[in-house]
Amino acid sequence: MFYLTRLISIVLVTGLASFTLPVCSQPLEPVTRLSVGIERQVSLAQSIRLDGLALNAKKSFANSWLLTAQLLFLQEQVGESDFTYQEQQLLLAYRLAQNEFLEWSLYAGIVREELEQEANLFSSKNSETGYLVALNANYQFSFNHGLDLTIETAELYDNNRYFINSRYGYRFDHNWQIGASVVFAYNDKFDHDANEYRISMSYLF
Repeated sequence: MFYLTRLISIVLVTGLASFTLPVCSQPLEPVTRLSVGIERQVSLAQSIRLDGLALNAKKSFANSWLLTAQLLFLQEQVGESDFTYQEQQLLLAYRLAQNEFLEWSLYAGIVREELEQEANLFSSKNSETGYLVALNANYQFSFNHGLDLTIETAELYDNNRYFINSRYGYRFDHNWQIGASVVFAYNDKFDHDANEYRISMSYLF
């Protein structure tokens, strides 16, 4: 019930924003994108480094709305212990083009993560579902070059986490784009405790 209440509040805030944002915004380009990438997550407090696959899909509809889904599957072996981390996100965003170069997006949705540890005589699995909200700014220098900056917060295990995500994208063809991103992660005390790195290839329909 707690998360349902939170999610309803987020949807209401997002809906209100869609009506209060300026009506003189620039036309928005339709988005249909599939991305696959490799990701590394590095814990600064522990000797754990997770590597694996990242999948992402985005689809715009009704001009200003964007639906995005993401899957992460990461693994690491530390001594005799095997760690497996999975994450799923489903987010709804409202988009606003301030001008022909700058676009803003407000995201809200759910996130689920699962961490499994296996050793010779030990096995454990923890999972949690929470909510995520984010504000994204995309600046398109030209058809080929673009930069994204995203500030987001997620609540999992009754704690808030905060992320600053910067991404550079190079579109070398009408349908293809390669991207590189760096994420700085913070705990609920705003201590910088993890970094995330990703290189991805995207197909734009």
